[in-house]
Amino acid sequence: MITITAPTAAHIAYIVDHLRKLDAEEVRAATGQEANVQIHKAVQRAGRHFCALVDDTPIALYGVADMNGFSKIGSPWLVGTDAIHTHSKAFLRQSKRQFTELAHGYDYLVNMVDARNKPSIDWLKWLGFTLYEAAPYGPYGTPFHKFDMGLFPA
Repeated sequence: MITITAPTAAHIAYIVDHLRKLDAEEVRAATGQEANVQIHKAVQRAGRHFCALVDDTPIALYGVADMNGFSKIGSPWLVGTDAIHTHSKAFLRQSKRQFTELAHGYDYLVNMVDARNKPSIDWLKWLGFTLYEAAPYGPYGTPFHKFDMGLFPA
């Protein structure tokens, strides 16, 4: 069974230490920085963020980062461990239930996803995001898909 909770420093450290290879590659391709730096930044910027646990072991961190303080535009993100694949059906069901809370109050959600990261692309489609054709993105020009969704009444 999956439990959703606010992430602790220990949860974040565990995810960083056990990060899926695809997630680490995506963060590096998008930012040119190592995933551990960007994950801590994402958690700090997130208006709302959650940790998915199985038997008290973190399998995923996800949230919505505020794009700026003046608009209701958010940037959703997800990183996980390989264990997320073992519990994929339960995670999909639980994250879909949690998504309404995550997105509440935003008018528009938008971000980019590495075209190589099929599990994240599948999750985004499951949640109902629109994905656009891949285009070069980030410091290395790696193909990424823009994804978005709107409107969420406050």
